Amino acid sequence: MGVKLAPLVSSETYHLSTLERCRLAIDGTYVIIAGLRKIRPNGVPFTNRWGEPLAPLHAVFYKTLRLMEEGIRPLFVFDGIPPQEKRARDENRLAHLQKLWREYEMAREAGDVQRVRNLFQSSGLVYRKALADAMEVLRAMGVPAMIAPSEGEAQGSYLVKASHAHALLTPDYDSLLFGCPKVVQRLDLAKKQVEIINLQEVLESLDVTYPQLVDIGILVGTDFHPGVKGIGPRRAYKLVYKHEVIERIPGILQPEDLAQLRALFLASIVTPYIPIFLPPNVEMCGSLLAQKGFSPKRVEKACVRLERAFQRRSLLQETLSFP
Repeated sequence: MGVKLAPLVSSETYHLSTLERCRLAIDGTYVIIAGLRKIRPNGVPFTNRWGEPLAPLHAVFYKTLRLMEEGIRPLFVFDGIPPQEKRARDENRLAHLQKLWREYEMAREAGDVQRVRNLFQSSGLVYRKALADAMEVLRAMGVPAMIAPSEGEAQGSYLVKASHAHALLTPDYDSLLFGCPKVVQRLDLAKKQVEIINLQEVLESLDVTYPQLVDIGILVGTDFHPGVKGIGPRRAYKLVYKHEVIERIPGILQPEDLAQLRALFLASIVTPYIPIFLPPNVEMCGSLLAQKGFSPKRVEKACVRLERAFQRRSLLQETLSFP
């Protein structure tokens, strides 16, 4: 869902070449989910003969390839274990998913196509398979990819703050609450345009501090808390601007776990990961794509493009600062 801060936040539009030679952290979970929503014209999900999802891998692979062709250095961060505030009520969900995964591996090994197809009626299993495929192919492409210890956007924001990436690509505003200095909210490869949000400029335009922006987000509602009923972005901003902190706002029902909610953003769970970019193993990448159900012609063309993209990247010296 994300936090609804659009009325308070502005972005600047730049040419795609602004990101050339830059390291771009990508919210991989969003790319997978967006891929899962894609279906064929006949309404049937894009899968291979086993019923395994192909659309998410297609989205991850070709988005990465296009970025590499533009001289951008992509790196992926995927969601890990969500905080307790965001977990589903069913405590047995993870155990059930692990059971399904074991059944899937046995059915795949036994060559039971129909059983595999039946198992992939579970959305949880579909996502786990899509994630496993994406991690495997990205590593073959020489692209850093990691599963965050908790929220992917928190880890991506950390990478930008630690100068391991120049910006984070995500459509959600949550990354601002995680303190990400530069957020690429939209990237249009067809129009060669990017929309970039600068956190410091947002804070200056609103005349608030970063912790106050977190309080505004909490009032509006985040993935961890529904927010305070009847308070939208503009009213939340006015209240925090006037009273400085949530505790001083009269006449509202404050969240009981306010300190914990703040800590989810101000002291988020991250790991000191340093991304390492490697030359692509073109042969392995092509083999993986073929195994997962991509057509031979498509794989052959993709491998040629991957090799050329890497040669282009080799000719471009990585920039040390965001343009």
